[in-house]
Order: sequence, then C-alpha cells, then structure tokens
Amino acid sequence: MLAKGDLLFAGKGTTYLCKVFDLNIPAIASTTLYMIRLTSKSILPDYLCWYLNQPSVMAVMKAQQVGTGTPLIRKQVVEDFEIPIPDIDTQRQIVELAKLQTREKELYQALAEKHEQLTNQLIMNKINRYGK
Repeated sequence: MLAKGDLLFAGKGTTYLCKVFDLNIPAIASTTLYMIRLTSKSILPDYLCWYLNQPSVMAVMKAQQVGTGTPLIRKQVVEDFEIPIPDIDTQRQIVELAKLQTREKELYQALAEKHEQLTNQLIMNKINRYGK
C-alpha cells in the first residue's frame, strides 16, 4: 500500500518521471512504477523527486535502459543510483525554488496564451471591418 510521501518512479517507457504520492487514500502502485519509500528523516521526498526529475539524471538513467519496444530501467539501477543529500534546510530551499520555477512557467504560459488570444481578436476585428 502506498503511503503519503512515497515516491512513484516510472521505470518503463520513454519518460522516466518521478512524483510524490500526496493523497490520503488507499492505493497501490502500478507494476510499471517503482515505489520508493524513504526510511530516513534526513531526506525530503520532494527533494529526492526533484533530483530524479532533473534532465541530467534522466539522461544517466536513459543510458542504462534496456529493451527496445518498451524501454526499462532495471530496479537495481535505481537502487544503486548515488544521490547527493544536502542538509534539510538546503533541500527545503531547493524544493521551494523548484515550486517557484514551476509557477513562473505556468504564469508565462498563461500570459502567452492571453497574448495570442488578444492578437487574434485584434486581427479578427480588423478583418471584420472589411466585411461591412
């Protein structure tokens, strides 16, 4: 059974993403996911998840994948992967900065969509003037 704070790492497929399980419901992990349960209080689940989602880490993982149809990262590769563990305060700062980066990206995307809508509306208004 999954517990709040467990990590779900997609070890099969072409995108190896990690997510923190953050729900209070009974659930089990799919067979396509590796469940990582932290037993030490010296590492934050959100930090470990952030680290595993870094492009450079994913590149190392992809270099060790096996299979052609549906590539796979073997469990042993994940278990043996060395991860730097800064102090808890630094981990918290990294997690907070990552959340701010995500929010910034969302805001930029929303701004770009609004800009596109406004531009398209201005163009349509100009075109509609010719129809009158």
